[in-house]
Amino acid sequence: MDIKKAQDLLNLRGYDVVSISQFPFGRNREVFDFTTADGCSLIARFVKEGNWRDMQYDGLLSLERDMNMYALAGAAGLPTPRVIGYHDAEGVSFLVVEKLPGQHWKAFLEKEEYSLDAYLRSLEYLGSDIAKAHAVSLPSYGDIISHTSILPKGVTNFAVRLEHLLGLKLAPAQKVLSEGEFAVVRTYFSKEVLALEEDLGSNRYHPTLILTNLHPTNFLVDEQGKPSGYPDLEFSQAGVPALEMYNMGLQLFSYFDQPTFDLAKKAFFDGYAAAGGVYDPKDRTNKQLEALLCAGHTLSSVTGYQGVRDGLRDTWSAEFKHILERVMSTGEMDYVAFADVIRQKTKQPKQPKLP
Repeated sequence: MDIKKAQDLLNLRGYDVVSISQFPFGRNREVFDFTTADGCSLIARFVKEGNWRDMQYDGLLSLERDMNMYALAGAAGLPTPRVIGYHDAEGVSFLVVEKLPGQHWKAFLEKEEYSLDAYLRSLEYLGSDIAKAHAVSLPSYGDIISHTSILPKGVTNFAVRLEHLLGLKLAPAQKVLSEGEFAVVRTYFSKEVLALEEDLGSNRYHPTLILTNLHPTNFLVDEQGKPSGYPDLEFSQAGVPALEMYNMGLQLFSYFDQPTFDLAKKAFFDGYAAAGGVYDPKDRTNKQLEALLCAGHTLSSVTGYQGVRDGLRDTWSAEFKHILERVMSTGEMDYVAFADVIRQKTKQPKQPKLP
């Protein structure tokens, strides 16, 4: 959708737009930042054409689901946007929400010139927020449609959900791996799920709110690095905390080198524990589950970059395959090695600035 069309639809619903710009990203939504004649700064989220599904969990996406996630996370104490209106104009559905203050976490780090102190402080704040999310109890595991509606219905052992999620990774991998390679991965996944099944079905684990998709450009922070907004929650899940923590390792803790990874993880869990978070990253089952989830994520990267030839990512599939082989053989994920592959594109520094 072009900017003029978005502005026309917003005006049709009475918003009196005086300025508007489009965000240059958004896989499932077309997102516009606009200002009205009375000085309100707002965000419009339009559904792209097509039957859009969650790329990680295969759940059906909808603006209603977005609204429910804002309400659920907001009730837990997280800064989420207030919904101004849900509209349909000329057959196009869109959601208008308040524009949250702050800057993307990545921009914050750049502004702070990659200061180690600023980086660790921001992660401690984030840990506190994630503990609030994990305190939300949900009826079963799956895609959150609303607080009381989770799909598929009645999944009370996360191992069932885990098997489904890994199956989504295996289906495309069968087309790019050799028969022998695919057999090794499939066997590893099956054995690991089976080993975890009894523990994941025990009363040690219960469904909680998991944000799942936090990365450097999809949450906002203030000048101190404290989260000021979570505008992109459409992939959020009813899951176990390991589903959150493995992504933290891939996306945020590994932003720099291994020594900084260790400091980042400690800072995050300091904030998490202080806010009542109960996840133990040293627990055997949690470590095993994190490694398995990392293996699934890395397999998707092997598949996704297979055949890419653009002068930058030509070897990425092979590099991710080596990382996958190591996590399957050792049971430990090399988070920084994964980030180092991506670093070839992002150009983020390997070391933070002291202090």
